[in-house]
Amino acid sequence: MTKLTGRCLCGTITYECEAELESMTYCHCDTCRRVTGSAFNIGVGVSRDSLKVSGEVQSHTHTNGSIREFCPMWISSIHDRISIRMDSCGKHRQ
Repeated sequence: MTKLTGRCLCGTITYECEAELESMTYCHCDTCRRVTGSAFNIGVGVSRDSLKVSGEVQSHTHTNGSIREFCPMWISSIHDRISIRMDSCGKHRQ
């Protein structure tokens, strides 16, 4: 079991999770590169029920169905709620 904690840039939004990691992704699709402003995005997957977020987040629903939640003050990305999986080349699949 892994314990993860974190916060947004200003500290208004915090999160914690104690769960088994279900997946780890390293994605370089166009969407992930745009969201991070980088060449890639790294993420871990955990069960939805195990993630506890405190504070008022804003969200954006992407056309692929993923929901990105972020701090409304600094637009710091907090997490993505997705029901899609990534294959090894970063393409979305159901």
